[in-house]
Amino acid sequence: MEWPQKQVYADIVYEEIYRLNLFGRAEVWVDDKGQRTLEDATWISLPFEEAIEIFKARIPILSKAAHRVLSDALKQKAWTIAGDNDEYSREQAKASLDTALEQGWSKGKWVKYARENGIPGLGKAHLETVFDTNILGAYQHGRWKQQSTADMVKRRPYLVYRTVGDSRVRASHEALNGFTALRDHPAWASIYPPGGWRCRCRVEAMRARGVERDGLKVTPNDGPLPTIERNGKIIQGGADEGWNTNPGEWLKEPGASQR
Repeated sequence: MEWPQKQVYADIVYEEIYRLNLFGRAEVWVDDKGQRTLEDATWISLPFEEAIEIFKARIPILSKAAHRVLSDALKQKAWTIAGDNDEYSREQAKASLDTALEQGWSKGKWVKYARENGIPGLGKAHLETVFDTNILGAYQHGRWKQQSTADMVKRRPYLVYRTVGDSRVRASHEALNGFTALRDHPAWASIYPPGGWRCRCRVEAMRARGVERDGLKVTPNDGPLPTIERNGKIIQGGADEGWNTNPGEWLKEPGASQR
Protein backbone atom coordinates (compact mmCIF):
# COMPACT_ATOMS: atom_id res chain seq x y z
CA MET A 1 0.00 0.00 0.00
CA GLU A 2 2.22 2.79 -1.29
CA TRP A 3 -0.58 5.25 -1.96
CA PRO A 4 -0.36 8.48 0.08
CA GLN A 5 -3.38 7.55 2.19
CA LYS A 6 -1.49 4.72 3.83
CA GLN A 7 -0.53 7.23 6.53
CA VAL A 8 -4.16 8.27 6.96
CA TYR A 9 -5.17 4.62 7.20
CA ALA A 10 -2.42 4.02 9.77
CA ASP A 11 -3.58 7.08 11.71
CA ILE A 12 -7.10 5.68 11.88
CA VAL A 13 -5.86 2.37 13.22
CA TYR A 14 -3.53 4.13 15.67
CA GLU A 15 -6.27 6.28 17.17
CA GLU A 16 -8.63 3.34 17.57
CA ILE A 17 -6.11 0.97 19.15
CA TYR A 18 -4.78 3.71 21.46
CA ARG A 19 -8.31 4.50 22.70
CA LEU A 20 -9.16 0.87 23.34
CA ASN A 21 -5.82 0.08 24.94
CA LEU A 22 -6.35 2.92 27.42
CA PHE A 23 -9.97 1.89 27.92
CA GLY A 24 -8.87 -1.62 28.86
CA ARG A 25 -6.40 -0.26 31.39
CA ALA A 26 -8.98 2.16 32.78
CA GLU A 27 -11.57 -0.56 33.29
CA VAL A 28 -9.20 -2.54 35.48
CA TRP A 29 -8.13 0.59 37.40
CA VAL A 30 -11.72 1.74 38.02
CA ASP A 31 -12.83 -1.74 39.04
CA ASP A 32 -10.00 -1.84 41.57
CA LYS A 33 -11.36 1.38 43.08
CA GLY A 34 -14.60 -0.40 43.95
CA GLN A 35 -16.72 0.81 41.02
CA ARG A 36 -18.46 -1.60 38.68
CA THR A 37 -18.82 0.65 35.65
CA LEU A 38 -16.73 3.24 33.90
CA GLU A 39 -19.35 5.96 34.21
CA ASP A 40 -16.87 8.81 33.90
CA ALA A 41 -15.37 7.45 30.69
CA THR A 42 -17.23 9.79 28.34
CA TRP A 43 -13.74 10.68 27.10
CA ILE A 44 -13.71 7.52 24.98
CA SER A 45 -16.20 9.03 22.48
CA LEU A 46 -14.56 12.46 22.25
CA PRO A 47 -12.20 13.61 19.47
CA PHE A 48 -8.95 11.72 19.82
CA GLU A 49 -6.61 14.42 21.18
CA GLU A 50 -9.21 15.63 23.68
CA ALA A 51 -9.99 12.10 24.77
CA ILE A 52 -6.35 11.32 25.49
CA GLU A 53 -5.83 14.52 27.48
CA ILE A 54 -8.91 13.85 29.61
CA PHE A 55 -7.79 10.28 30.18
CA LYS A 56 -4.39 11.48 31.38
CA ALA A 57 -6.01 13.95 33.78
CA ARG A 58 -8.63 11.63 35.24
CA ILE A 59 -6.95 8.23 35.27
CA PRO A 60 -3.33 8.61 36.43
CA ILE A 61 -2.06 5.10 35.70
CA LEU A 62 0.68 6.00 33.19
CA SER A 63 3.43 8.57 33.48
CA LYS A 64 4.08 11.00 30.62
CA ALA A 65 7.11 8.93 29.66
CA ALA A 66 5.05 5.72 29.67
CA HIS A 67 2.44 7.39 27.47
CA ARG A 68 5.15 8.34 24.98
CA VAL A 69 6.52 4.78 24.89
CA LEU A 70 3.03 3.34 24.44
CA SER A 71 2.14 5.89 21.77
CA ASP A 72 5.31 5.19 19.79
CA ALA A 73 4.77 1.44 20.02
CA LEU A 74 1.16 1.76 18.90
CA LYS A 75 2.11 4.00 15.98
CA GLN A 76 4.55 1.34 14.79
CA LYS A 77 1.88 -1.32 15.23
CA ALA A 78 -0.62 0.74 13.25
CA TRP A 79 1.88 1.30 10.42
CA THR A 80 2.53 -2.44 10.28
CA ILE A 81 -1.19 -3.18 10.13
CA ALA A 82 -1.67 -0.65 7.33
CA GLY A 83 1.28 -2.07 5.43
CA ASP A 84 -0.15 -5.58 5.59
CA ASN A 85 -2.93 -4.75 3.17
CA ASP A 86 -1.19 -4.63 -0.20
CA GLU A 87 -3.95 -6.71 -1.78
CA TYR A 88 -6.32 -3.77 -1.66
CA SER A 89 -7.02 -1.87 -4.83
CA ARG A 90 -4.95 1.15 -3.93
CA GLU A 91 -6.45 3.64 -6.32
CA GLN A 92 -10.03 2.72 -5.50
CA ALA A 93 -9.36 2.81 -1.77
CA LYS A 94 -7.58 6.14 -2.07
CA ALA A 95 -10.40 7.61 -4.14
CA SER A 96 -13.01 6.46 -1.66
CA LEU A 97 -11.21 7.96 1.32
CA ASP A 98 -10.39 11.17 -0.54
CA THR A 99 -14.05 11.65 -1.47
CA ALA A 100 -15.20 10.95 2.07
CA LEU A 101 -12.78 13.48 3.54
CA GLU A 102 -13.68 16.09 0.90
CA GLN A 103 -17.34 15.69 1.86
CA GLY A 104 -16.49 16.44 5.45
CA TRP A 105 -16.64 12.90 6.80
CA SER A 106 -14.52 12.16 9.82
CA LYS A 107 -12.08 9.31 9.51
CA GLY A 108 -14.22 7.44 12.02
CA LYS A 109 -17.33 7.83 9.84
CA TRP A 110 -15.44 6.55 6.81
CA VAL A 111 -14.25 3.50 8.77
CA LYS A 112 -17.79 2.83 9.99
CA TYR A 113 -19.15 3.09 6.44
CA ALA A 114 -16.43 0.87 5.00
CA ARG A 115 -16.87 -1.75 7.69
CA GLU A 116 -20.64 -1.86 7.25
CA ASN A 117 -20.75 -1.74 3.47
CA GLY A 118 -17.34 -2.47 2.07
CA ILE A 119 -15.95 -0.35 -0.76
CA PRO A 120 -14.47 -1.34 -4.11
CA GLY A 121 -11.13 -2.98 -3.49
CA LEU A 122 -11.53 -2.75 0.28
CA GLY A 123 -13.66 -5.70 1.26
CA LYS A 124 -15.96 -5.59 4.25
CA ALA A 125 -14.81 -8.94 5.62
CA HIS A 126 -11.15 -8.01 5.44
CA LEU A 127 -11.77 -4.62 7.03
CA GLU A 128 -13.65 -6.29 9.87
CA THR A 129 -10.74 -8.64 10.38
CA VAL A 130 -8.17 -5.86 10.40
CA PHE A 131 -10.06 -3.50 12.67
CA ASP A 132 -11.97 -5.80 14.98
CA THR A 133 -9.07 -8.15 15.58
CA ASN A 134 -6.60 -5.39 16.30
CA ILE A 135 -8.97 -3.21 18.30
CA LEU A 136 -9.92 -6.21 20.42
CA GLY A 137 -6.23 -7.05 20.79
CA ALA A 138 -5.48 -3.49 21.90
CA TYR A 139 -8.29 -3.55 24.49
CA GLN A 140 -7.26 -6.88 26.01
CA HIS A 141 -3.58 -5.88 25.93
CA GLY A 142 -4.51 -2.83 27.99
CA ARG A 143 -6.37 -4.95 30.55
CA TRP A 144 -3.49 -7.44 30.79
CA LYS A 145 -0.88 -4.73 31.25
CA GLN A 146 -2.87 -3.03 34.03
CA GLN A 147 -3.52 -6.36 35.74
CA SER A 148 0.20 -7.06 35.55
CA THR A 149 1.41 -4.00 37.44
CA ALA A 150 3.27 -4.83 40.65
CA ASP A 151 0.66 -3.12 42.81
CA MET A 152 -2.23 -4.93 41.15
CA VAL A 153 -0.53 -8.33 41.36
CA LYS A 154 0.10 -7.75 45.07
CA ARG A 155 -3.47 -6.75 45.91
CA ARG A 156 -5.39 -8.75 43.30
CA PRO A 157 -3.21 -11.76 42.55
CA TYR A 158 -5.99 -13.96 41.14
CA LEU A 159 -7.36 -13.84 37.62
CA VAL A 160 -10.82 -15.19 36.84
CA TYR A 161 -12.04 -16.07 33.33
CA ARG A 162 -15.56 -14.84 32.55
CA THR A 163 -17.85 -15.38 29.57
CA VAL A 164 -20.97 -13.32 28.86
CA GLY A 165 -23.07 -16.42 29.58
CA ASP A 166 -25.36 -16.49 26.56
CA SER A 167 -26.02 -19.10 23.87
CA ARG A 168 -23.40 -17.66 21.53
CA VAL A 169 -20.50 -18.56 23.83
CA ARG A 170 -18.33 -21.29 22.32
CA ALA A 171 -18.22 -24.52 24.32
CA SER A 172 -14.44 -24.39 24.66
CA HIS A 173 -14.77 -20.90 26.15
CA GLU A 174 -17.73 -21.86 28.32
CA ALA A 175 -15.58 -24.58 29.85
CA LEU A 176 -13.23 -21.84 31.07
CA ASN A 177 -15.96 -19.77 32.73
CA GLY A 178 -14.95 -19.29 36.35
CA PHE A 179 -11.46 -20.69 35.83
CA THR A 180 -9.41 -19.08 38.61
CA ALA A 181 -5.67 -19.06 38.99
CA LEU A 182 -2.78 -16.85 40.01
CA ARG A 183 -1.61 -14.41 37.38
CA ASP A 184 1.56 -16.43 36.80
CA HIS A 185 -0.32 -19.63 35.95
CA PRO A 186 1.11 -20.75 32.60
CA ALA A 187 -2.38 -21.21 31.14
CA TRP A 188 -2.89 -17.44 30.85
CA ALA A 189 -0.24 -17.44 28.12
CA SER A 190 -2.68 -19.31 25.88
CA ILE A 191 -6.24 -18.68 27.11
CA TYR A 192 -6.35 -14.97 27.98
CA PRO A 193 -8.97 -13.31 25.73
CA PRO A 194 -9.51 -12.73 22.92
CA GLY A 195 -9.72 -16.46 22.40
CA GLY A 196 -11.23 -16.30 18.94
CA TRP A 197 -12.92 -14.19 16.31
CA ARG A 198 -15.30 -11.75 18.06
CA CYS A 199 -14.64 -13.35 21.41
CA ARG A 200 -16.49 -11.45 24.16
CA CYS A 201 -14.83 -13.12 27.13
CA ARG A 202 -12.86 -11.19 29.71
CA VAL A 203 -10.61 -11.78 32.68
CA GLU A 204 -11.08 -10.09 36.04
CA ALA A 205 -8.41 -9.53 38.68
CA MET A 206 -9.64 -10.45 42.15
CA ARG A 207 -8.55 -10.27 45.76
CA ALA A 208 -8.29 -13.44 47.84
CA ARG A 209 -11.41 -12.52 49.81
CA GLY A 210 -13.37 -12.03 46.61
CA VAL A 211 -12.37 -15.47 45.38
CA GLU A 212 -13.47 -16.98 48.70
CA ARG A 213 -16.71 -14.97 48.73
CA ASP A 214 -17.69 -16.16 45.27
CA GLY A 215 -16.84 -19.76 46.05
CA LEU A 216 -14.27 -20.00 43.28
CA LYS A 217 -11.85 -22.91 43.20
CA VAL A 218 -8.26 -21.86 42.59
CA THR A 219 -6.42 -24.04 40.10
CA PRO A 220 -2.78 -24.58 41.14
CA ASN A 221 -0.08 -23.58 38.67
CA ASP A 222 0.45 -27.19 37.67
CA GLY A 223 -3.28 -27.86 37.42
CA PRO A 224 -5.10 -28.66 34.15
CA LEU A 225 -7.61 -26.56 32.27
CA PRO A 226 -11.28 -27.47 32.83
CA THR A 227 -13.47 -29.42 30.43
CA ILE A 228 -17.19 -29.41 29.68
CA GLU A 229 -19.55 -32.05 28.29
CA ARG A 230 -21.61 -31.18 25.25
CA ASN A 231 -23.76 -33.69 23.33
CA GLY A 232 -21.94 -36.59 24.88
CA LYS A 233 -18.52 -35.19 24.05
CA ILE A 234 -15.90 -33.87 26.44
CA ILE A 235 -14.62 -30.51 25.22
CA GLN A 236 -11.36 -29.08 26.49
CA GLY A 237 -11.41 -25.49 27.61
CA GLY A 238 -9.16 -23.25 25.57
CA ALA A 239 -8.79 -20.65 22.86
CA ASP A 240 -9.67 -21.23 19.23
CA GLU A 241 -6.97 -22.45 16.89
CA GLY A 242 -4.54 -19.66 16.12
CA TRP A 243 -5.68 -17.52 19.05
CA ASN A 244 -3.75 -19.17 21.85
CA THR A 245 -1.39 -16.30 22.58
CA ASN A 246 -1.07 -13.96 25.54
CA PRO A 247 -2.19 -10.36 24.85
CA GLY A 248 1.20 -9.16 26.09
CA GLU A 249 2.53 -10.45 22.77
CA TRP A 250 0.13 -8.26 20.76
CA LEU A 251 2.34 -5.23 21.29
CA LYS A 252 6.08 -5.17 21.88
CA GLU A 253 6.87 -2.21 24.10
CA PRO A 254 10.56 -1.22 24.28
CA GLY A 255 12.13 -2.27 27.56
CA ALA A 256 8.96 -3.97 28.82
CA SER A 257 8.32 -7.60 29.66
CA GLN A 258 5.43 -9.03 27.66
CA ARG A 259 4.51 -11.71 30.21
